[in-house]
Amino acid sequence: MNAINVKNLNLWKALQCFLFIWTISKHELRRIIMTREYQPFKPFKALLLLSAVSMLGGCGGHPPIDKISAAEQALNQANLTEGDTYAPLEMRVAQDKLNQAKAAMDNEEYEKAAALADEASVNADLAAVKADSARTTNKLDGLKRSIDSLRHELGMKMQPDQ
Repeated sequence: MNAINVKNLNLWKALQCFLFIWTISKHELRRIIMTREYQPFKPFKALLLLSAVSMLGGCGGHPPIDKISAAEQALNQANLTEGDTYAPLEMRVAQDKLNQAKAAMDNEEYEKAAALADEASVNADLAAVKADSARTTNKLDGLKRSIDSLRHELGMKMQPDQ
């Protein structure tokens, strides 16, 4: 039973890494920086991945306390990164999924509780990543404004007085 849990945990970690890399890839950041545009997040791929994670991450008949605590920890981390400000929908969904997972665990529906806890973790991680992305975009915009201001000042100083 322990080998199965470790195997599921490794699979879960790999899927979390994939979601993070997929969300903020170097190509996407380069496109945003170079073109100064931002396209909204496309949730279909994330929902597809979330469905795959919930189907693959099963629980063998014991309470998924570790998954629920991991979801709580992910939710707390997302709160620390201001996920409720930058990604309120994802935070609300994560909290709802966590509450549903706790209710399913109370009803001894352990597989359902594990799946819901996984979904809560993914939504909380997504909120944290969106918050980080928004803060980074804000910083980038501030730097661009500073550069434009400096360029303007340099252009004014280079012109001869008339």
